[in-house]
Amino acid sequence: MLGKYFLGFLPTSVIYLASWMLVMLQFLCHVATRCPPPDFPEGGKYEPIEAEYAVGKLITYSCNDIVPMRGRNKTACLSSGKWSGNTPFCETPTNLKNPFISAVESSRIYTAIDGNISTCFQTRNDTEEFLVFSLDHEAIVDMGILCFGEGKATVKITVYEFWTDLLNVDIGMPIVRCFFISFKKYGATKSAIVQILSDSSPVFLCEVKFFSIDNKWCEEPPKNSFPNGQLEVGRSKAVLHCKEGFRVNDDTRVVATCQNNIWSYQSLFCVEEESQEDNSALDIVIAAVVITLILILFGLTIFLIRTERIRGICVICKPGNVNNCSASPNTGDPSTTDVCNIENSTV
Repeated sequence: MLGKYFLGFLPTSVIYLASWMLVMLQFLCHVATRCPPPDFPEGGKYEPIEAEYAVGKLITYSCNDIVPMRGRNKTACLSSGKWSGNTPFCETPTNLKNPFISAVESSRIYTAIDGNISTCFQTRNDTEEFLVFSLDHEAIVDMGILCFGEGKATVKITVYEFWTDLLNVDIGMPIVRCFFISFKKYGATKSAIVQILSDSSPVFLCEVKFFSIDNKWCEEPPKNSFPNGQLEVGRSKAVLHCKEGFRVNDDTRVVATCQNNIWSYQSLFCVEEESQEDNSALDIVIAAVVITLILILFGLTIFLIRTERIRGICVICKPGNVNNCSASPNTGDPSTTDVCNIENSTV
């Protein structure tokens, strides 16, 4: 009678296979998990600028001009390949027109709304100045920025007839300092009044800006993402920018517009330009390397399985032929060999 074999699939082989596959998956996931360049606010920027970002990398947003930013100025790359938080907004100031001043030389006040922080309006000594600014349309004003140069004064800002904000200015050096002011929202207004009472020396008012809320704007940025592209996000529109080697499929790059706090999207996306042969070849090489690694790991796993099978052979001998039987290597006897000697038995 021939010997009987127990060629079981040992648990250690399963552990080997699972360990190698887990290491491979971790390697592939680590390589693949990167964040693309983030969306950014209209009139703003972010730093640092990189082609892609590792998980945990932080970027910082800032506005190009002296305007308030609504939203968080930092975001982080997540393990999902997406960015945490929403894209912030860099606000656009409301246009001011027909400035009026209580003094005789009213034309001087235009230097405070010309958008140039280096040109300033100088108040008179020991005199209370009333500066009235008209908005280009009726709006709900909720923020303001006043930039002052050297001087000391008490400033009152009246946006609504029954609401006044007080600001104490004391700048002892020839520098420009800007103050951000938030107003309570009581309703729409058409004008804003800045009342300046300077001390013994004049004060320099270099820039005045007011910011309003429009019900037609969107309070949140677009939620849609665009592969191989990033959005330049404003209150009323979002413009699609494609990364190098890609282009927008249409000449119109405005991918989304906002009306009544709702985003409407256009059928725009980034398409690959024709001159991308080098990138395609690189993708093929990477795929070949990955497949080769998987095959090597698979072959190594099969080898380990066969080794465990040979070491796990048990011999069952026919009674009467005990002298021809070797002890099983699994008995723990140190005198046994690694492989059982199997011989045919005769009747």
